[in-house]
Amino acid sequence: MATVLLTLLQGQPELLAQIVGWGPGVLVMGGFMFLANRWAGPLIQSHQALSQNVGELVFAVRVRLNQDDDVRGTLRVLAGSVNEMREDLREHLSRRDGGATGAG
Repeated sequence: MATVLLTLLQGQPELLAQIVGWGPGVLVMGGFMFLANRWAGPLIQSHQALSQNVGELVFAVRVRLNQDDDVRGTLRVLAGSVNEMREDLREHLSRRDGGATGAG
């Protein structure tokens, strides 16, 4: 086999030049294709899982922000109610104190 190849290459030196010229490029491309074939599937799956988890994280953050907005709104309503109750209590106490001193 080697002698046939040697005889063929001696008869056509331009073929030898083509092999020497293209050989490293073909080797690099072959290696790339091998690695792409071997690792593309797991790499794509890991990227899909990562994007899915990031999507879930974004959803959880949005839900949490909405809950925080709801809590802030609830606290504003409660603060308003507490302020109204304070004013009512002050009015009630001032009437009680005023009525007690005026009747006495």
